Amino acid sequence: MTTQAITATVWGNGGGRSYSDTATDDTFNNQLTTVTGSAQLGFGQTGQLIDHVLVEYTAGGAAWRIINRVTQQVQRVGFAFFPGSIPAQAGAIPPYVVGQDDVLEVYSQVA
Repeated sequence: MTTQAITATVWGNGGGRSYSDTATDDTFNNQLTTVTGSAQLGFGQTGQLIDHVLVEYTAGGAAWRIINRVTQQVQRVGFAFFPGSIPAQAGAIPPYVVGQDDVLEVYSQVA
């Protein structure tokens, strides 16, 4: 088990926020919080329409998900990019309105 830095930017028409955490391999318990205030996605962007989630992971591969922490319903999923290898249209997702109970989680695996 290793721990690596992970960052994310979540945005839409109403602006965006940056999130970060240290991801421990082989678990989905890596919940990212805002860089400036340690708020989870649901508190940091409640009610905002988002259409991009861009996650960067410094080692190996990683998958992310937006999940309702109460109902455990997965709202959106995607893959993280290695810094410096991000394609031009990276991070686009179907539009989604962030709910108060949503969290952004990452599952990482070192290559």
